[in-house]
This record gives sequence, structure tokens and C-alpha cells, in this order.
Amino acid sequence: MVRRPGPGLRSAGLPDGALPCPAGWPGRTWRFLGPEAVAVVEAGGKRLRIAVSPDAPELSAALAPLVHLVGRRGTARHVAVTVINDALAGESPYLPALKERFEVVRERKGVVLYPARG
Repeated sequence: MVRRPGPGLRSAGLPDGALPCPAGWPGRTWRFLGPEAVAVVEAGGKRLRIAVSPDAPELSAALAPLVHLVGRRGTARHVAVTVINDALAGESPYLPALKERFEVVRERKGVVLYPARG
């Protein structure tokens, strides 16, 4: 069963520049800081939308869904990211921030994130 957000969340009046909340959420993980959506992880991590700048202190919190996906046990411990904010992941300004948190391997279609060593 797909759970859909109630009307209160869809009409919460998010501030300008916030990521929009769609009516249905299958395959999406949202990260909110207060009332503002700061990140959306779609398709198991293949597509990311991040609403904070690459050098913002909130970026660490915005990447929490990715940290969970890469660090979970019992499943594949990597995430292949192809698109970040509608641009190729390998050319994204967020790549240095990802390298601080994960082991990053660049591939032809994007990057693969593995748990950081040590």
C-alpha cells in the first residue's frame, strides 16, 4: 500500500525555494529541517534534489537519508547516484561534500557511494 501525505502536509505553506511536496511519495525519501524540505532522495538514491548550498552547515542533515541508505545492514551497502539537482552527479558541486561522508567511486553514468572506511 502506498501511503500518501495528508492534506495538511501538502498545503503546509512551505517557504519560497523549498522543494515541492508531490501528492504521492512512492520511492521518495524526504528530509525536512523544520517546515522546509531540504532534500529528496528518489529511486533508491539514483536521483537527489538538495535545496541547501554545498557549503551550508545544514547539508550534513540534508544527507541523512543517503547515510541511512549506504549504512543499512542486510542489503547492498552502496548507492549509485546518477543525477543531483538535474545535473550529472559526477559534475555536481556537491561531490566534495559527498567525498567527506562516503567513499565515492566515479563511473560513466554517475558516482557510487560506499560507507566511509575507518
